[in-house]
Amino acid sequence: ATVVPEPHVAASAPQQDKFLVIFAADHSVMDAYSQIYAINEFDRLYAHELDGTEHSLPEVGSYVDFSATERALGESLTTDHEAVVAWQHFLADEDGCFPAFPLPISVKDSSATTDLATRQSSMSSWLLTAEQVARFNAVCRDAGQNMQSGILAALALVNARLTGEGTFRTIMPMHTRYAEKWAASVGWYVGILPMEIRLENARTFAEAIECAAAGSNRHKGLAAVPYSRVASLLSSTEIPRFVVSYIDLRFLPDGEEWQARKGRALRSECHAENEVYFWINRTLQGLNISARYPSTDVSTTNVHRFITEFVSVMTTVISEPVESVDSLVAAAGAGRH
Repeated sequence: ATVVPEPHVAASAPQQDKFLVIFAADHSVMDAYSQIYAINEFDRLYAHELDGTEHSLPEVGSYVDFSATERALGESLTTDHEAVVAWQHFLADEDGCFPAFPLPISVKDSSATTDLATRQSSMSSWLLTAEQVARFNAVCRDAGQNMQSGILAALALVNARLTGEGTFRTIMPMHTRYAEKWAASVGWYVGILPMEIRLENARTFAEAIECAAAGSNRHKGLAAVPYSRVASLLSSTEIPRFVVSYIDLRFLPDGEEWQARKGRALRSECHAENEVYFWINRTLQGLNISARYPSTDVSTTNVHRFITEFVSVMTTVISEPVESVDSLVAAAGAGRH
């Protein structure tokens, strides 16, 4: 919408040869890629109107058509479908619940008000420079894996450091833009993946990243299966509690212009007493993280502690690629079992 100020306000406001665009959307029908594509479209369409620059925007498919296809897939599922069985087994390990953040975030025995106990705090921080990311990625490639597996391996090692557990469990959102016509379409093209990484007998980071890749590939196809239908078949009303997202934003349209445009993705206020979300993004400037978590002292301390150790693991891997897993884990004084 275009907001036109009242005449008396416009007359008193300093005249500037610029303006600010704020674009709001319901996140239940528009995923992160759509939001980023929207900024790109605004910029290209504005340039086209301003000086005739060809916008070169691609033809896109309809999200309505995609939704019809996804709904048909969901309706074809039965309780004995392999995707439903896989989710059932994954949730059974947590007594029917989704995995929780591995460190305490409980507000029990706290004098905090109900509002404070449920309101979520947010943080955003740069983790690695572009040069550091390139070196970390090189270690991952040398091990025959990709950056995503490296990120997951590092998180699993942090979990082992801080809890002593050799198994790391979380939920990972994955895009479902499998056809070219959906690539720049606006909509909710997201599925979720059950993620379980077992470090087992890994003794080097190269072996740990193999464990992470195996965990990623174990249920890779489940992201395309609409979880809402799976939940219905399992009579489950549980929602994800600990979510880790990783996106490489470097190759999105006009990705090199993102910093100059000063585009920012903002979230509205959220209330949840047991949810922790990590959004980890690789950009041309480096690796950053955005997170939300309960607004309690214990949660804030442990989430920041986890992220600090995450950076520590990655920088150690960068400087000592052949560092043993035991050394990486022992840095926090924890063992594995």
